Amino acid sequence: MFESKTYEALLASALSRVTSAVDKREGSMVMNGVAPSMAELAQLYIAADFVFKATYLLTAPREYLILRAKDRNMSPYPASAAVFRAVFNIEVPVGTRFSCEDLNFVVTGRLTDDTDTDTRLSHEVTCETVGTVANGYTGALIPVEYVNGFQS
Repeated sequence: MFESKTYEALLASALSRVTSAVDKREGSMVMNGVAPSMAELAQLYIAADFVFKATYLLTAPREYLILRAKDRNMSPYPASAAVFRAVFNIEVPVGTRFSCEDLNFVVTGRLTDDTDTDTRLSHEVTCETVGTVANGYTGALIPVEYVNGFQS
């Protein structure tokens, strides 16, 4: 909203109000007197723009949305862990831990037989780290501890 209120624009506007008979070049007394206050004024416009955007739900940062929701006795759901379907060559016991890059996953259950393929068994694995960090992770799961008969 205040994109045009830059330091340079504010300084030019302030200096344009000074009579042309006075020296307004860089380093002059007028320039040295006006420039710091225009820098502060530019910072105030930046802050005013942030406050303006934070008052609307579509443009407010998450922390301000949470505060706005508290006004109405609401709070966001706590972060949950990502749950994936993993396909292994053997039936893996519940509680078996796997690693994929920098995240760990644990087998939380065996999926129904209709999700299996001819040579693979489907399992439900849950990320041990809550939040969105695991969304989109794909790749090979490496067992944290030895699993007898595990190949892929």
